[in-house]
Amino acid sequence: MAPNGITKRRRETLARLLDAAEEVFAERGFGAPSIEDICAAAGYTRGAFYSNFASKDELFFALFARQSKQMQERLAVAVESATSRTDPIAVITEVMAQHDVWQGKWFLLTTEFTLYAVRNRAAGAQLARRDAELRETLASLMSALLERSGWVAAIPIEDVARVLMALSDGLSSQSLTETGACGGELERRVVPAALVGLVRPDAVHFD
Repeated sequence: MAPNGITKRRRETLARLLDAAEEVFAERGFGAPSIEDICAAAGYTRGAFYSNFASKDELFFALFARQSKQMQERLAVAVESATSRTDPIAVITEVMAQHDVWQGKWFLLTTEFTLYAVRNRAAGAQLARRDAELRETLASLMSALLERSGWVAAIPIEDVARVLMALSDGLSSQSLTETGACGGELERRVVPAALVGLVRPDAVHFD
């Protein structure tokens, strides 16, 4: 992947390739489009692609990193504004309920890539590492949120993050298939009930 300290021009090339990949993958999935298709959508040649990525898999993981960063930033903003009066369940629910235009398409893409990764050992190992990094970051942010609000986790916070990531995927799937399921509606109904047994007010803090 592109190293740190890259030039402004290369950053712009990278951004255009990622934007084009989002559109192409959203329309055609991960497997069908070729590298040439993505380059054509971005207005570049294969040379521009290979100066930034070694493979289409690496391009997917660059998109994964960008999407993960956006999610982390939303949660980080919520954590920064938390106080002792904050309800962390409400905060986490609202962060999970924040849908954008790309999110449904991203779920479809990651589902397809996960099926591919199950059959491809190298891709599977890389996906597992990226998922673990995302869980670790989310767990750290949730730990900070609970500490600020005077709550504690009933199970290891890493497992809370794992449950919420799995729940997010499941609710995304249902939102896409159920008639009348608007963005965020299922999360606002289901996430609070799921979190009730996972986090709770710290008895010491509230004594």
